[in-house]
Amino acid sequence: KTSFATRLEKLLIADGSPALRIETLSGTHPHGLLMASLLRVMAIFAALALLGSAAMANYLVGTWMRREVRQMGIMKALGARTGQIIVQYLLVLLPALALAVVLAVPLGDVFANALVTANIESLNIDVLNWRVPASLRLQEIALAFFLPLLAMFLPLARAARLTVRQAIHDPGITSSSSLMTTILVRYLKLPLSVRNSYALRNVVRRPWRTIVITVALGCGGALLMTTNSMIGGLMQVIDRNLESQ
Repeated sequence: KTSFATRLEKLLIADGSPALRIETLSGTHPHGLLMASLLRVMAIFAALALLGSAAMANYLVGTWMRREVRQMGIMKALGARTGQIIVQYLLVLLPALALAVVLAVPLGDVFANALVTANIESLNIDVLNWRVPASLRLQEIALAFFLPLLAMFLPLARAARLTVRQAIHDPGITSSSSLMTTILVRYLKLPLSVRNSYALRNVVRRPWRTIVITVALGCGGALLMTTNSMIGGLMQVIDRNLESQ
């Protein structure tokens, strides 16, 4: 573009009618960077949602399976093999996962279409193709099955290494062995609220889980404020351009 403008300027000078001013404009939208930044923020929101749902599935399935180690020991004492135990738990977990995927995929499409529609109205853009690629859909379904199954197989692998006696005497979910944590969990309570007292004790009992949740919520809030500021800035830029025109 710059070389073409230079050649054009030389031709005009040679013709005896030089231009007062020649500008070369880039072939990008003037608000392209703001829109790209907003799309990146939306992608980060999607990643946070994926990590949050994966952590929730991991906690639920992992907690359930840690409580099943003793039952696995009893089944092994009765003659069950490790493969038979794995098949038994798969028959319990796979139908629940299939039902969750059947419910989650249409709901995810509804919420995603609502979000895209809101951005279409605020950014004045057009969507040429609303269809979700088949490869992306398969990746989402594979992740929905893979993460809970991974959370199930880790306790199963641990139980398979234990002897029958160790598995039967396994305590399952144990509290922290720290003296300070034990004292706080025993005596920490809120007046007139048993439920909130138990919730506060769980925060102390599992500090790493609390830290992860707090950091995730903080990042989500920061991204939400950033998105709000970005949309406000985009609208101000558009308004100023219209006023100047």
